[in-house]
Amino acid sequence: FSSTCVAETMSYITSWMRHGHAVRGRGKVATKASERVAVTQKELLDLDVGQARRVALQLEGKEGTAVREAAVGFDIQYAREPGDPRELCEIPEVRMWYLRLDGEFPWLPVALDWKQGELARYAAMCVPNQVSREEGIVYNPEALELWITQKIFLIWPWLVERGFEKPEQVLKDMAKMFGYDIHEEFFKTTRRSFNHK
Repeated sequence: FSSTCVAETMSYITSWMRHGHAVRGRGKVATKASERVAVTQKELLDLDVGQARRVALQLEGKEGTAVREAAVGFDIQYAREPGDPRELCEIPEVRMWYLRLDGEFPWLPVALDWKQGELARYAAMCVPNQVSREEGIVYNPEALELWITQKIFLIWPWLVERGFEKPEQVLKDMAKMFGYDIHEEFFKTTRRSFNHK
C-alpha cells in the first residue's frame, strides 16, 4: 500500500467515526459475574491458549447477553527482572499470546470485563501504542480506528447468529470505550453488505 492509499483509507474510515472523550470503566451492559483465566509464563512462551480456549468454547454455546455478562478477564503471570519498567502490553511474549488468542476468537472482546479495563488492555496487546506515566496507554489513532472497524466487521455477524437483540448497540458501546461514536450510516452500509434486514 502506498502512503496515499493508506491516507485515503483512513480518511474514509474517519468519516464514519466521530472522536469524543473516551469512556473508561463503564458500559451500558452491567456485568453479573467474572470469569478469570490465569495465564502462566510457560503458557505465554508456548503460545498455549488452552485455558482461554475452554472458556471461549463454553461461551460460544451461549446466546444473547449471557456472553456479554461473562466478564472474562486474564491474570497474566510474567516474571520481570527487578527494575524492568515495562507494562505487560510492552512485552513481546505477552502481546504475541494475545494475538494468538485473538486470531482464534476474534469476537472475544465482547465477552471481556470492560468495567475492570480488560477491553482496553486487550486492545493494547493488538494495537500499537505507547505507555505514558501521565496518560497511561496512548494508542496509535490510525491503528486503533482500523482495529475497531475490523472488529465491527468480524463481530457483528457473530452477534446476530447468537441472538443479540441489538448487536449495533453492543458495537457502539465497544467503540465508545475508546472515545468513538459510530455514525448510523456506517451501520446501514454494513448491514446491507451482510444482507441483514
